[in-house]
Amino acid sequence: MRKIYTNENALRVSLVGVSGFGVSFECRMNGLQIRNSYLFMHIRLNIPLDRLRWQWSKAAARWACATVLVATHAIGGGVAPLAAGTRDSPVPQTPQTPRSLQTLKIGLPAQAMPLQSSQRDYTEEGLEAALALALAERLGMRAELLPLPAGGEQAALQQGQVDVALLQASAARPPAFDGEAVTALLPTGFETPLSVAMRSDTDVRDWRDLEGRTVCLTHASARAHAWLEGLGARLHWLDAPAQVLAQVRTGQCDAALGNQAQLQALFERQEWRKFSATLPPQQPQALWLAVGRAEDGADDDAGDGAEAWAARLQPVLAELGSPAQWDARVRQWAADVAFEVYFDQIGPDCH
Repeated sequence: MRKIYTNENALRVSLVGVSGFGVSFECRMNGLQIRNSYLFMHIRLNIPLDRLRWQWSKAAARWACATVLVATHAIGGGVAPLAAGTRDSPVPQTPQTPRSLQTLKIGLPAQAMPLQSSQRDYTEEGLEAALALALAERLGMRAELLPLPAGGEQAALQQGQVDVALLQASAARPPAFDGEAVTALLPTGFETPLSVAMRSDTDVRDWRDLEGRTVCLTHASARAHAWLEGLGARLHWLDAPAQVLAQVRTGQCDAALGNQAQLQALFERQEWRKFSATLPPQQPQALWLAVGRAEDGADDDAGDGAEAWAARLQPVLAELGSPAQWDARVRQWAADVAFEVYFDQIGPDCH
């Protein structure tokens, strides 16, 4: 199993928002953060809208953030270490953290892994990666995200390739495992069906009206493949939700399939009201955390056996899975994807 993503010593960049004044990014690097009221406690790069270029992606923002951080650090003052236990800081040795679990190996479905591209950074369809990183950070551990092959979840947990796995299944029928592959199966508090985004002037009023129409979707929505083909829809597959949604705005797709929770957050944004027509939700899925059997005796003094490990995770996951926490993740997803769609639309005009 190949490691795809780790947050150790990473420079983290997130989109704060887009306004009439420009685009705001926030970043942290190597456990340092800016403490300056003018910079709103972290670095925020405000790029005037009239200077935006296709090349300004999150990757470019990383370079700009790094430059400002290094310059600020060089002149002294205004820089302080992050609190211990955040994802970018060294992990302290504590009695509650088994040595074998200083790095938390989190298995995700392959289609839920963070998207990587040499040209652009895109936000992935699901929220699994966001929850995984938050879980590791809350535990004071480093996160290592590993892709799980379809049907390989049990083997990965049983063989210790991953410590926990985030999986989608029905809320009424959680993932099934044979034998003693898992210690516990915990709900994350997140459940969402599939829905669509369409132009507000569409004549599509029912799912059956999609017969002969083009529906754009990502590989993360593959569970709807057979159902949509059964409706007679023409499917157009793309890698990222921003690419899918941009096709609806340009008229190349009649509908964009996605998770209803995230689409509803997108529809609340002013620039998406003309593309907020939708259909009744279908095929709800819940997100579950499967807890592997941690090495009994890995840290005998702490008594962190399999049952204790699961008991430690449960309250942390309950906190991270609160409605307020999920609402914040969904809204951040909508802000990031709206920004990426904007870039995809202005890109051809910037060359």
